[in-house]
Amino acid sequence: MSRTANASFRRTCGRRLRHFSCNIFAALDFEPANEGEEAGLTVFMNERYHYDLAVKLINGEKTIVFRRTVGSLSVEQTSRCPEGPVVLRIEAMPEHFRFSMGQSSSEVLNMGSGETHLLATEVAGGFTGLMIAMYAFGGNGTTPALFDWFDYEVIDSRAE
Repeated sequence: MSRTANASFRRTCGRRLRHFSCNIFAALDFEPANEGEEAGLTVFMNERYHYDLAVKLINGEKTIVFRRTVGSLSVEQTSRCPEGPVVLRIEAMPEHFRFSMGQSSSEVLNMGSGETHLLATEVAGGFTGLMIAMYAFGGNGTTPALFDWFDYEVIDSRAE
């Protein structure tokens, strides 16, 4: 946990991405009460290169956000998020990541995709590789983000 100058808190828990083809799922129960509170999944290379799938409050409405941050560029796609728990999903494939969410396996809202090469060491720098993580962020940290479970399902084990 780190504390920044504006008293915001960020908490993360994750694992290294070790396979070219895998599915990542997390069940999230989060009802943000204040603008600026956010919780979700991230594919993280560093602060300037990451993709996020998150729940947050925008203009008083619970919203699902898919964010692509590549260098100085950041683009967000949003959609209304249903009340109650949701399942966040990232499908990792050799060429791209696909992001979606739903309240059950039969209800899936596709939020978008991001190219894998844009988060590669050759583009983003560094040497540690990608992390898949659950995270929560908030101005005063008063709304709990409850992750019920996290699953990393290998599709192709040749990358180990």
